[in-house]
Amino acid sequence: MNQKRTKKLLFLTFPVISILFLFTLTFPQAKKIEHKNGWTVVHNDQRRVKSKSLPLTLEFVRKIGDIEAPDENTAFYLPSDVAVDKEGNIYILDTGNHRLQKFNPQGEFLITIGRQGQGPGEFYFPSSVSLDPQGNIYVADPYNKRIEVLSPEGKEIKTIRLQEEGGEKIRCRTDGQLVLSKGNRMIISAEDEKTLPPLLQVLESDGNLVTRFVTPFDFKDLLATRLGNQLDFVVAKDNHVLITFYYQNRIEKYSPQGKIIWQADRRLNYELGPQGKGVLDRKGGSVRVMLPKMNRCSSGIAVDGQGRVWVATLQRQLKKEEKVGMMVGMSMANGQRSMSMRVRGNTELRKTDAYILEIFSPEGHYLGSLPTEIFIDGLFIYGDRLFLLDKMRGCSVYEYKIVSKATS
Repeated sequence: MNQKRTKKLLFLTFPVISILFLFTLTFPQAKKIEHKNGWTVVHNDQRRVKSKSLPLTLEFVRKIGDIEAPDENTAFYLPSDVAVDKEGNIYILDTGNHRLQKFNPQGEFLITIGRQGQGPGEFYFPSSVSLDPQGNIYVADPYNKRIEVLSPEGKEIKTIRLQEEGGEKIRCRTDGQLVLSKGNRMIISAEDEKTLPPLLQVLESDGNLVTRFVTPFDFKDLLATRLGNQLDFVVAKDNHVLITFYYQNRIEKYSPQGKIIWQADRRLNYELGPQGKGVLDRKGGSVRVMLPKMNRCSSGIAVDGQGRVWVATLQRQLKKEEKVGMMVGMSMANGQRSMSMRVRGNTELRKTDAYILEIFSPEGHYLGSLPTEIFIDGLFIYGDRLFLLDKMRGCSVYEYKIVSKATS
């Protein structure tokens, strides 16, 4: 893959975002399309996209939560996911506090769902939340190897047991099936596990496997392959699955049956790929892991009501003073495992121009980009509302309204 890209900086005046999108006209330089056995590869070149006026704005609505909030109901720690029900109620998964917080459409706190533990309706560092068409709540609880299914009021309905730790992210389909990612474990259980299985799986509502799909890229190094295949995905209203890879210039669309439809890339301002090899050292019962250095290119994906694909993209790499990291501690006592998660780095810094929102057509053609000024750890769209997640610094969720105007 050609990862060398040309730099372009965009700036935002908060809280209202206004942009004149760049939309593709028909001319050969804007993109190159390859056809491969029934699916296409789109190579986008943003520099060569002709512009056409289409007023589009993101209007800031509110910020929900802060690590320093005086109200314990909005004092989040490591929030990781957002869901919205048909009534407009907002669910924010507060991973570090082992709970799910429910807010009304005006952002006012309603109830807390769940608490730390392993029993019914309890979580242990839950990783994802999704709602089915009936409004029932599915919470991925990977360290308890299960998915908890709850009513809109937080009452337990059932538990779906998983065969292994995983299920980093879960999304409900309109047909009742579930799409589940495999998770981002870096410490493997077997020395000879040299390859990754398909990265997503579809489950029946009872947890039985339907299919696996999304082929990982082999970086020819075990740890680089595991790190380099981390991804985010979203399920569209027609059950198509859209994927962005955090460390690959790779955006993909799959059918509900798991067949690839298209793959897209775009020009980036930096190189991708591992810079050296990682270290996996086993001695006795201990394991030492040092991940290879890799540049990250994206941090979230969403689909709007018109089928357009939004990707949170890094237009440049974070500076040293902008970087934060996660420290995970784990211990065993009396057969019970205990974990801790702590953010290290400059968490006081809350603004940056490193991230942009890139928009692609339902066919993977680049349409334009939107600047932001926050650190983005997640991107979600429900109806005309867009949510940006700051997971590790401010521990906040930013809500915007997507507003488009007809052109004359």
